[in-house]
Amino acid sequence: MSNLFEHSDAWVDKHIIHNPFIQLLKRKAILRKFITFMVMLTAWVGLLVNAYLSPQRVTYSKEQLATTQEFANGSGQMVLTNQYYSAKNGIILLEFETSDYTTSITKGINADNLEWQLFAKRFNDNTQMEVVPLTNNKIDVIIKNLPSDFEAVALNITNSTATDDDVDVDIQDYNDYKQKQQENQKKTTETDAGTSIQFMVTSQSDLLKHKAIKSLSREEFTLSIFNEELAYQKGEIKKLQTAIKKLETSIAEDEETKKQLEREAQYLTGENLVQKQKDIDNVTTEIAVKESKISQATDNIGTLDNIVSSINRSIKEVKDGTYQFNSPITSVQLK
Repeated sequence: MSNLFEHSDAWVDKHIIHNPFIQLLKRKAILRKFITFMVMLTAWVGLLVNAYLSPQRVTYSKEQLATTQEFANGSGQMVLTNQYYSAKNGIILLEFETSDYTTSITKGINADNLEWQLFAKRFNDNTQMEVVPLTNNKIDVIIKNLPSDFEAVALNITNSTATDDDVDVDIQDYNDYKQKQQENQKKTTETDAGTSIQFMVTSQSDLLKHKAIKSLSREEFTLSIFNEELAYQKGEIKKLQTAIKKLETSIAEDEETKKQLEREAQYLTGENLVQKQKDIDNVTTEIAVKESKISQATDNIGTLDNIVSSINRSIKEVKDGTYQFNSPITSVQLK
């Protein structure tokens, strides 16, 4: 152990204490201070350059970046299904699907009842937003001329669709009206908040996909949506057809199993026969369930065939210019 310490002391004495550079620093106080200063300056400059080159990170909560928002007054829901950014020409494309809660049928919110506002942290003088109502419940929003460092944009959407609470068919006593008038004034702000939702899109979000986006017309956007849905519905038909073939094969196997069980049952008595008959009944039930599924799948294929025909008709009308859009395109200036 003593030899180890002696060896360590010798190494320190030779390579550190009597090192020529260390001895030089001991003699040259100004040089020593200059080197210390340069080391500190280099570290400081490195931190400064790194801070300048690194993107400024701003933390946004899950609630702020939520892609599904419901109007608090129960008038409906909006879902931001896709968000794309094209850095080349500063375009953001946002794809929305809407649901109207004020009706018993399944449909989207009337685009005419939606008022849009755009807010941005960084923008150009010609930054603007176009709201493009498409088919059924789909709305595309195109934000143009955004700078590459836009960081974040926010869309405030107000829904003026009337709810049951907005429609009062009862007679109200005048004195009660006067008494509640002041209370209603206090609730105005809360009521307004119930009709508005906000979506936020940030350049740092993992949900924002980067791809080249052309400044397309509404017709081209609509055709892309129709073609996408057409491919999906055809895929659903193919899936159902495959399921029917598998069910038919399974039923054929069950029929063979049932015949085999019935042959075996001819030579059984007592409890063995009772158990075999239960097995036959179970197989019979399974066959009936599979036949019911085939019937359901066949009905669903008929429904999808009608949808495909409707989509093909719509595609044809968009191409020849006779398709009737629900609402006009709306241009929204930056707030």
